[in-house]
Amino acid sequence: MPKLATWLKSDSKPASHSDKRLANRFLRYWESVRGDKDFPLISELNLDAVGEFVPYTFNLDLSADRDNPKFRFIGRQLIRDCGGDVTNQGTNALLPQSCLARAIERRGEVVSEGKPCMISDEFVNAEGNKVLYRAVMLPFSSTGETIDFIIGAINSKTVELGKAAHPKGPAAGRAEAAPDAGPADAPARPQGRADRGVALRNRKEVSDLIAKVSAVMCDEAPDGARRRRGEGEAPLAVPREGGHAPRGRVIVVGSEKGGTGKSTLAMHLIVSLLYDGHKVGCIDLDSPQSSLNRYLENRRAMNRQHALNLPLPAQAGSSDPDKRPGLLEEDLIRLAGDCDFVVIDTPGSDSAISRLAHSWANIVVTPINDSFFDLDTLAVLDAEGKQILRRGHYAEMVAQAHKQKTARTGEGFDWIVLRNRLSNLDAHNKNRMADALQTLAEYLNFRNGAGLSERVIYRELFLKGLTLLDLREQRAGVALSMSHVAARQELRALVKSIGISAPAGKAEARAAGVT
Repeated sequence: MPKLATWLKSDSKPASHSDKRLANRFLRYWESVRGDKDFPLISELNLDAVGEFVPYTFNLDLSADRDNPKFRFIGRQLIRDCGGDVTNQGTNALLPQSCLARAIERRGEVVSEGKPCMISDEFVNAEGNKVLYRAVMLPFSSTGETIDFIIGAINSKTVELGKAAHPKGPAAGRAEAAPDAGPADAPARPQGRADRGVALRNRKEVSDLIAKVSAVMCDEAPDGARRRRGEGEAPLAVPREGGHAPRGRVIVVGSEKGGTGKSTLAMHLIVSLLYDGHKVGCIDLDSPQSSLNRYLENRRAMNRQHALNLPLPAQAGSSDPDKRPGLLEEDLIRLAGDCDFVVIDTPGSDSAISRLAHSWANIVVTPINDSFFDLDTLAVLDAEGKQILRRGHYAEMVAQAHKQKTARTGEGFDWIVLRNRLSNLDAHNKNRMADALQTLAEYLNFRNGAGLSERVIYRELFLKGLTLLDLREQRAGVALSMSHVAARQELRALVKSIGISAPAGKAEARAAGVT
């Protein structure tokens, strides 16, 4: 289970027995209350079931305001950590240097993934001491269909300079509860650098994680016997699945103009790759619109309401990415280790997070409208549109990202520009755009790719979370027309022009007309 492996391996200090009992108790409780529903009902919540962990628990209500949700319950230990009771107050009332404030920054992952999330992090508090904490956050619902509550619990310990850790948890004071925090000469991790949370994919993975968390203090001996980890032994290291370096190729869909169809293009690329048999991850950096995340929410709802099995990608949930660009790198490392492709939808403006995403790309796909306004982001032309005066601001950013990628890895990325949302009319401007892009391709070192025509169907499909490739499913409720068939041919040409191919078996089946 590679996601669990990433969480355990990335943490430089072994988790305490108390941490694992807390995670175990909450995950088991969430699974038991969930039953056959998508999410457990908040009306069935009974905190007595978690016993001694109640003082470390919180209930966050997202139903009225997702930007500043209110706490409906905070345990007394978390009240001490926050410096006061903020029950029935919004998250903005929290002290920034508190474990609770740090943990709920990651609430977007629980909502976007629709699954429990485990978090491990450390920071330096106002007194200058290092605080280590672990948290578990669980999605709950008032209807069973949408996530509007998060139930969580946090266990922490404080490390003063030159002193041992002071646990803040139900096992504090028990001799066996807190193992040594690690060798004294171990290198300190960068301040504020978060270990990657573990999003649990499905019911089986929840069960697997419960078993892993329960057993992590014991190793499996070669003869099958179980033994207690010795005090001086190294922390459990679970290698990445197969022991290989991250294999996934990163596709960045980028442009510094809004309305070019980036999110629609990203979604269709994702689904095309999924249908071709690839494992795909995605990251939506275009906040606050988050059109790609909304598209995927609609798709999950379509699956539930119509008993469909539309394929879905692994999804990262970096909330407020501009505030914590380190999360993007962690998302990429995690997803690229698990997936064949990672598709990133970037903002329609210049930003630090967009620049960082481009510098990680293997392929950059830039859709532009058939307009010289959009072309201006690539290059500034003279009044006749024939002479190139200088690079545009987006092309300059892409060039810098290419240099960064080459310096870091020894190779750059493939840049493809697509004329998107094309009109079916043969206009004079359309021909001028084609000529200008042909010239710019040589000047800026990009390839021209096939784009998509402007069609009403794309706007209609968004509400259902569907793509053109899903219309073969009769229960999708969209009748397939000749216009749709033509649009699907455009999409296949687009994918082919990018240079993405299906795995061998799938490609042969498609050539034979099976799919």
